[in-house]
This record gives sequence, structure tokens and C-alpha cells, in this order.
Amino acid sequence: MRGYLALALSLCALTATAAPLTRSEHAIIMTLADAAGVPRSIADRLQIEESGDPVTGAWGDPTKAGTAAPHCLGLYQLNPEFLAWFLDRFYPHPAQAFDWANPLDNAVVALGYLAWLHARFGTWERALWYFNCGRVTDVPESTREYARRIVEWNKED
Repeated sequence: MRGYLALALSLCALTATAAPLTRSEHAIIMTLADAAGVPRSIADRLQIEESGDPVTGAWGDPTKAGTAAPHCLGLYQLNPEFLAWFLDRFYPHPAQAFDWANPLDNAVVALGYLAWLHARFGTWERALWYFNCGRVTDVPESTREYARRIVEWNKED
């Protein structure tokens, strides 16, 4: 896993943009998903759910701020309130090197976190519930639908 992360992150400076995700960034993110043990289709669909453009179908805007949760940032809409915790556990570089708008930095942390949630809660659906609303009990129907869209899209592969 560290080998994949090192390779992908070494390409960050070459591919990071403030525009919608490029094909090369997407390919690196799929390598990061493989390294984290997250199915590629879940990594794809989660990114589309979090920062995709439903009108254009673009892979996502890595600089987007959240709509439902405007304080969340980046490709996978991470919550900055937990930045130190995320970086300590899932980011293999010094914290000061992290850039919310860099889709690869955001993906490393988000996919590591999602894999950790999967290990903790046992299913992708429950991991996505927690990723979306921070709990696995009394989950709102909107969060259940969000997780179903992502998991069912995975089954279509």
C-alpha cells in the first residue's frame, strides 16, 4: 500500500489542478482506492456524490465547497473540523503539506478514512452512513439514499 501511495503522491505536483478532475488524476485516485481497499466504483461514485456536477457529469471540482455542508471541502468533501485527526491517521506526509484543493491529497485522506470506517462498521453502506452524517444509528433517510446510490452503483459494474 505504501508503494502505491508514494507513487501516486509523487505525481501530485504534476497533476493537481483547480479545474474538474483530469483523466490522469482519476487514474491515480483509482490506484489510491486500490491501495486503500476501497472498490473503484465506490471511490468514483462517492466523488461524484460529493463534488460532481449533475448537469455536466464532470468528475468533480476539487475546489468545491459543500452545498449541504458548506464547511466541507475538496473532492470528497472532508470536514475541516477533523483535519488534525484525518491527517494524523491517513496522510503519509507532514500535515503542512496537505492541500484541500489538491484532489490527490483529498483522495488519500478520504479513501483511507472510508476504508477505516468499513473495517470499523463492517459494510460499505454503514461506512458511507458514517462518512455522510457521522453516525450509524438513527440515520436520516437522505443519508440512507446517498449510501444506496453509491453501493448500488457499485453493483452495476
